[in-house]
Amino acid sequence: MSEAPMTLERVKAILHAYGSEPRRWPAGERAGALALLERHRTALEADLAEAARIDQALSPTPNDGADTALERAEKAAIDSFASAQAKGTVVHGNFGVRRTWVRACAALAACAVLGVVIGYADGGQMHALEDIASLDAAFDFTRDGGAWASGGGQ
Repeated sequence: MSEAPMTLERVKAILHAYGSEPRRWPAGERAGALALLERHRTALEADLAEAARIDQALSPTPNDGADTALERAEKAAIDSFASAQAKGTVVHGNFGVRRTWVRACAALAACAVLGVVIGYADGGQMHALEDIASLDAAFDFTRDGGAWASGGGQ
């Protein structure tokens, strides 16, 4: 099966669909499109410039090849971290603790200490039953004839 000859309309369609970079063009049509582009450069100049402008606008980074100050700082930080890591002077986020059971035991111990502190905050005296009786007297839950206690008030 022979391919159709490359036309100016097909080169314009390739530029419009794939952009100005020949490496993005379909491999089977790349050689023919480049040859036609070289022969008819002036006829395709506007389409090529528009494709290059769209490529530039869609590019995530500038294509001028110059490093920005942020890129240089980022590269320096990566290099510095890599050299510190190679020397073994990097403190990891887990501070060297690699076992999760150590963290679990520390959390359990902290909860136990907190429970003891809360338990002794009352002075060692428990008045739970007296508190319930005083709440019952203050709010008189039985004044509706016991309907609330039996579920009838709902």
